[in-house]
Amino acid sequence: MKLGRVFAASALLAASAQRNFIHQSQYVAHLGDHHTFLEKLSPQVDHLTNLVWIADGAQGIWDWIEQYYPDSVQILDYYHVKERLCDFALEAFRDQALRKEWVGQQEELLLEDQAETVLASIALMSCSGKAKQLQKSICTYYQHNLKRMRYKTFRQKELLIGSGPMEAAHRHVIQHRLKRSGQHGLRKERNK
Repeated sequence: MKLGRVFAASALLAASAQRNFIHQSQYVAHLGDHHTFLEKLSPQVDHLTNLVWIADGAQGIWDWIEQYYPDSVQILDYYHVKERLCDFALEAFRDQALRKEWVGQQEELLLEDQAETVLASIALMSCSGKAKQLQKSICTYYQHNLKRMRYKTFRQKELLIGSGPMEAAHRHVIQHRLKRSGQHGLRKERNK
């Protein structure tokens, strides 16, 4: 299931110091391949200007954005970046206090537009076993997305750096509405 959420920056309201609320948005959903999903999404955004995309590291999405919307702002979801960092640190550092301190330092660097420094720190670490595999994976992920990891710059422009609105949409539209008892629309569509 693929889901996209389109909203104007003006639709983002502060519910509290910690939470935002989007009072109006449009959803684009598709059960199937990502190419068909992107064909459905295109007409919803083609007429818009000053596009900002927030997504995880799915290369197919970024390739499509690069091809059709090369002048748009691209933001790699900060929380996916942090999750990978924590997963790597869990294998690379056995000492919990040292791991927590190192992750905190890397987070600070990421939020100061220092993703290259974080990448270099990870790449230079001596690792083995599962940590070595995760090291290679996170280095590749960060390397491919460095231009999308300018979190200080994005925040200074008052842009979101996380895909919270998308996660909320997934929870509400897919998990809550489509998977509830008696919701047969999804199955009917698949059987056509």
